[in-house]
Amino acid sequence: MVAKALLYRLGVVLLALSSIDAYSHQVYVAFLQPLNFFESWQECNINGGYLASIESPAEQALVEKAMAKARNQTAVYYVGGTAIGRDGRWMWIGLNKEFKHRGYRNFYHDELNNISRGQYCLTVGNWDKPNRGKWDELECTTKADGSDLTMAVKFILLTVCVAFFAINGIEAATVSRTKYLAVLQPSTFFEAWQECNSKNGHLASIESRQEQLLVEEAMSKTRNPTAVYYIGGTDLGRRGRWIWIGLNQALEDGTYTNFYPGEPNNLGGDQDCLSIGNWQGYSRGKWDDTECFKKLDGYICAFRA
Repeated sequence: MVAKALLYRLGVVLLALSSIDAYSHQVYVAFLQPLNFFESWQECNINGGYLASIESPAEQALVEKAMAKARNQTAVYYVGGTAIGRDGRWMWIGLNKEFKHRGYRNFYHDELNNISRGQYCLTVGNWDKPNRGKWDELECTTKADGSDLTMAVKFILLTVCVAFFAINGIEAATVSRTKYLAVLQPSTFFEAWQECNSKNGHLASIESRQEQLLVEEAMSKTRNPTAVYYIGGTDLGRRGRWIWIGLNQALEDGTYTNFYPGEPNNLGGDQDCLSIGNWQGYSRGKWDDTECFKKLDGYICAFRA
């Protein structure tokens, strides 16, 4: 339906913060800025939110309200739905969550049709009724008019969340609450992401030396002593800014990393996803950047214990 549409991003975050809706503890901001899907995902994360999910008529109404405030009344926006990695299995990338079975949907009447066999990312259009706010699929690399940004706006709630995570962080430094599974199954990055989610886990993040050792232990239990696995880091959308896709969380300066010396180097210009090797000696467990659509030996899933 919008195969050749330009996609936008809308609104001013500070103004949006003042319009708190009683129904929800989040607000939707539409940004008018031509971006592809992963650029939109990165921008929302940078702004403290995530690429929008829409799981109810109430949230749909908030998205349409956000679009109505934009100066472009026919813009098309990315939201956070994607089936990349498994055709037909849609996930909200910001929530690392599959669309609920029989959950809320608002697709245009002849979608999903994957008309070009590469339409794996979700858009919403600011068209006139009856098509206003209808969902459509589009190629993830197309520059859409904009992206919806969802972010928490109740400052007292935000303060409570920060304190809660800080307390958990102290515990996690000594006792890991995550289990890791190394799966020997040739996969691309997004196939691995989908597979871990389908197993009720997420493509592994590694945020401490302790978690690194648990991942190495998981790899040592497999029958391939030299396998290379995907983990959940990617800088798709903004080169050099790595995000743990399962957590929707950036690797900030000073956080734990375990890159092989000289990595990440983006050799060839398309190495946007992280891998970890089950090698011997010094190189064991070192991280490397690799092409996201390359089939590696397997992947590492993480599960909350």
